[in-house]
Amino acid sequence: MKPVLRTLTVGVLLCFAQSTYAALIVGNASLSGLQEVPAGMSAATGTATVTIDTVAMTFGIAMSVDGLSLADITFPGGGLGFGSIGPVHIHLAPAGSNGAVAVPFGSLADYTATATGFDLVATGSVLASLDFADVVSAFLVEGTYINVHSLNAPGGEIRGQIVNIRTVPEPLGWALLMLGAAMLLLKRRRCG
Repeated sequence: MKPVLRTLTVGVLLCFAQSTYAALIVGNASLSGLQEVPAGMSAATGTATVTIDTVAMTFGIAMSVDGLSLADITFPGGGLGFGSIGPVHIHLAPAGSNGAVAVPFGSLADYTATATGFDLVATGSVLASLDFADVVSAFLVEGTYINVHSLNAPGGEIRGQIVNIRTVPEPLGWALLMLGAAMLLLKRRRCG
């Protein structure tokens, strides 16, 4: 194989390798009572960013809720409502439909009270009864939503469909891509 063709082949393979090593998938949600099914009248609102780490097989969430306090989602005495799945979780279903819980966020230590509501920064795993790949597949086609349940609205106080799905390449993938580009440039200089 000619040196130029070999170098081009390596460069193209490195470009494709970059996309296969992507480890993070990110989506966003804006939550309100009107998105509940059936629609609710809650004045509470929220915003969230969800990150899937496909290597660690975890879901991370960074969420801020206004109009609901920690007291609204915890039992008297301080334990989170709704048992081990907690009051905030990701469900499987497209917009306008209700679905099963897929990823719970049930540790009180992950919730922080704010002046107007609460924040949640947590990592969760897919429930054992579900397949990680199936949940990721639903996420990629905007078939998942975040639901915040309260003691006053146990079926769901506010909800937001996870949208704006994008893949974030891991640093190693970018490094390989840059290495491949540098090799192509060096090879071109030597041959030209």
